[in-house]
Amino acid sequence: MKFFIDQGFFKNDVIIASGSVSMYAKREVETFPGRRGRGRDYVLYPLSFAAFAKLAGVPEGADPAAWRSKLAELLELYLDCGGMPTSVISCLTGRGADSQTWQIFISSLSFDLARLGRSEAYVKRLLKAVLRTAPSPVSLSALAKEAELTSHKIAFTYLNLLEGLYILKQLFWVNPYTLEESFKKPRKIHLQDPAMYSAFARWVGVDPPGAEVRLEAAVATHLARKYRVGYWRDGREIDVIIPELKAGIEVKIGRAGAGGRVGLVKYRELSLPDAAEYLFGEVP
Repeated sequence: MKFFIDQGFFKNDVIIASGSVSMYAKREVETFPGRRGRGRDYVLYPLSFAAFAKLAGVPEGADPAAWRSKLAELLELYLDCGGMPTSVISCLTGRGADSQTWQIFISSLSFDLARLGRSEAYVKRLLKAVLRTAPSPVSLSALAKEAELTSHKIAFTYLNLLEGLYILKQLFWVNPYTLEESFKKPRKIHLQDPAMYSAFARWVGVDPPGAEVRLEAAVATHLARKYRVGYWRDGREIDVIIPELKAGIEVKIGRAGAGGRVGLVKYRELSLPDAAEYLFGEVP
């Protein structure tokens, strides 16, 4: 492919090339810098909540407030089922969360680790620690200790690997007065799809986190598909900060307050029904 592109054979053509994330992690991908034309990269995430709700019958472009109770009901289902196609079909046809999807997550991760020559044992220990500590901020040293790893450097390396494989998302502490990130402070770690919590909890032998953990993760990871996101904690907490918008979200599984402002960041509090409206109507 590279030879033909360099020779100009495809200057008037559109080429669609696909590949797995492990190819990027292993640096096996040619990105063709300067030879892409108007080419774009597309990352195929699990279905968003908005896409899930539309498949469940909520019309595209519907007023979220008019569908508030239905959207809240669907978000509870989404937090159990996630956005993988097999799981979505199973949930929307009344069969509930699909254990086959859990196995897909586990087997695909195991395959990628074997291909990359990385330790599955380290990953299982690390995921176990992430599940036990979520959604609290955790330092690399504390995470390494919880995972029984010999060094925080191992935790650092494997966290970045799992983020590169789209298994998890790290949120770094953001100063609300300057909007700058701190990479030395504890970080929040969220899994990329709600069903991953059940899948990996079964894999490592712990109880899966509850709805509040999954709800915060869903809000954070949905926003991270478009924006750089972080969090803030200093006595009080803002679960998700979007520096470029000077905006923040505090997630509450129960009743939410009015929100407020810290420094440059204006934040709002979202209950589960609020989050359902927000994810359907405001998050891309």
